[in-house]
Amino acid sequence: MINQLVGGNSNYEEIYNCMTRLRFKIKNKNLVDIEKLKQVNLVKGIVWNGSELQIVIGQDVYKVKDEVIKLNDYSIAIKNKLVYKNENVSFIRKLLAMLSGIMVKIIPIMVGTGLIQAIIAILIQTNVMPNIIFNEIQQEGILITKAGIGWVILFIIGVSSNYFMGIMIAVSAANYFKLEGLMGVSLGVILCSPLLFGDGGRLGMGNDFLIFDFGNINTGNPILDEITKIRVNTMNTKIFVIIAAIYTAKKLDTWLKTVIPVALELMFRPFIVIILICPLTFFGYGIIWNFFETLFGSLIFYMGKIPLGVGVGIFVAMWQVAVIFGLHMVLGIISMIDHLANGGQSVYGIAGSISVWSQVGALIGVILITQNAKLKKEAIGMLPAGFLGITEPILYGINLPKKRPLISRSSSFIYSRSICQSFKCN
Repeated sequence: MINQLVGGNSNYEEIYNCMTRLRFKIKNKNLVDIEKLKQVNLVKGIVWNGSELQIVIGQDVYKVKDEVIKLNDYSIAIKNKLVYKNENVSFIRKLLAMLSGIMVKIIPIMVGTGLIQAIIAILIQTNVMPNIIFNEIQQEGILITKAGIGWVILFIIGVSSNYFMGIMIAVSAANYFKLEGLMGVSLGVILCSPLLFGDGGRLGMGNDFLIFDFGNINTGNPILDEITKIRVNTMNTKIFVIIAAIYTAKKLDTWLKTVIPVALELMFRPFIVIILICPLTFFGYGIIWNFFETLFGSLIFYMGKIPLGVGVGIFVAMWQVAVIFGLHMVLGIISMIDHLANGGQSVYGIAGSISVWSQVGALIGVILITQNAKLKKEAIGMLPAGFLGITEPILYGINLPKKRPLISRSSSFIYSRSICQSFKCN
């Protein structure tokens, strides 16, 4: 019934699901019978996001998606590109819709591995499991090469998806932009290659490779001082670099189809895409993004020095916003610098944790205030994951799309951290 009421399989490009919603990329909205859809017993709500139709089902949504795919008896992922109805939508809305469309598919993995990480944290805190680290630069713990193999396996089950999240982002972006075949997998593995990890680097997220050094500038801002160092690094946390790479690959791949003879296409089209896109990403998009990260980090460093705790409040407020765009690693560096400069103490040290709980607080605010029964139920369902420190479902599912919960979360922490700092609550 759902398949028929959305206009049939010829009226949508793709079907996928998040935690509770069945999502269709619709060709023609006029062919969708919204009123009859609302009468289907499974359907708990209908939401439009541009050309994307979101049907609220509940926790069993993936079963419905699988049945629709079986019913259609074809692969949605390789369906021909559709022509979307022109809509007067702002660039920011398009950008957020794209980001949501790519990231929402990764949420179940984040939740699943996040629960495993929570179990690991409990085992470490109760001294049942040793704290495993990559190198001696990291905080105190047992090197991975010296830990028992059972603990090592549990450790890599919990952390590997986070360390190589970039690969999943590449695959999801390839699906979103309709890059055919497994090209997204190939590009993701290359851009986030474990071979670039070595010992994990300074933050355990891959090594940096210095290719140009234009000298020291000594500004007093250690983040800004790095702007003269041109580095190449792995892309695991650089969401927009990966998305830009996949988007460019799609454009190049589409153009190559028009110029390469069919007899040579199978061999040379993937070769050309990979050999051009990967260097462009490492030495182009990646370096540009590193420059932007440095400027962003430098600005936050200066803002963090605003007295009476206001600067610290801004720092905390920006943390989850930075997570959305993959910029939070530079905030971690600021926290580390402050930690070293103050004899092991830092007012920024728990910013990440505070920002996580602020997401949960904003979600509770939505639950208390909203008059929408379906939204309330969906928000309540996200609370358990939030209590375990998993904020991505909250962030991408409610607080970011609704905007006001994210803004109120940030504003409240600027205020609360100002009060806290006034009383020396480090």
